[in-house]
Amino acid sequence: MVLLTATENNNGEAVVRKFFPEPKQQREYGEGRNLSVSCTRVDQENDNDTYEIRLLGPGQRANAAVRISLIHYKKWIDDGVIPDNLLEFRAFVKIANARAKKDGRNGPILLLCPSGVHRCGTFAVLDIVLDRLTTERKVGLLETANIVRNQRYGCMAYFSHYSHVADLIVRHAVSSGIANMNCIGMRKKD
Repeated sequence: MVLLTATENNNGEAVVRKFFPEPKQQREYGEGRNLSVSCTRVDQENDNDTYEIRLLGPGQRANAAVRISLIHYKKWIDDGVIPDNLLEFRAFVKIANARAKKDGRNGPILLLCPSGVHRCGTFAVLDIVLDRLTTERKVGLLETANIVRNQRYGCMAYFSHYSHVADLIVRHAVSSGIANMNCIGMRKKD
C-alpha cells in the first residue's frame, strides 16, 4: 500500500510530480519499457482518493500482476500544519490495509510526501505511538519521535507537529476508552 500526502500546495502548485497513470490508462517504465503500470480504478472521497494500481513486470503473465492501493490524502497541503482529521485518515488507512490483507495483499505501507520527511515522519510517529498505546498501554512520544528523527533527519522538526501529535494521542486515548476521563487534568498529591 502506498500513502501519498498532498501533491499540491496551498496555491494549487504541484509539489510532487504525478508518477502514476490516470484511471483506465497505462504507462511503461524502465529500460526497454518492460514495467507496465496501469490504474484500474479510483474511488474519490472528500479528503482522499484511492487508486487501484496494477504492476506487470517483464515476463509476467497478466494474471500474475501485482495489485497495490495508492491512497492520496489531499488534506495535508502544508508541512507546518497537521490536518485535524489525521486520526480519521489513519483509521481509513488501517481499514484499507486490513482489506488488502484479507485479499492476500500483504506488504508494507510506503509513505510519500514532497520532502520525504515532514508529513511522512509525523504520520509514522503518530501511527507507531498509537499502535503502542493500544497494545502496551504506554505512550512514548518523545522517545518514538527521537528514534524516527534519528532515522529520518528533519522529521518532527516543528514544535507544532509534536504538540499536535500529542493532542491527537490524547483525543485517541479518550475516545477509545484507554484513558480514564476522570483523571485528566488531575495531578498526584504529594
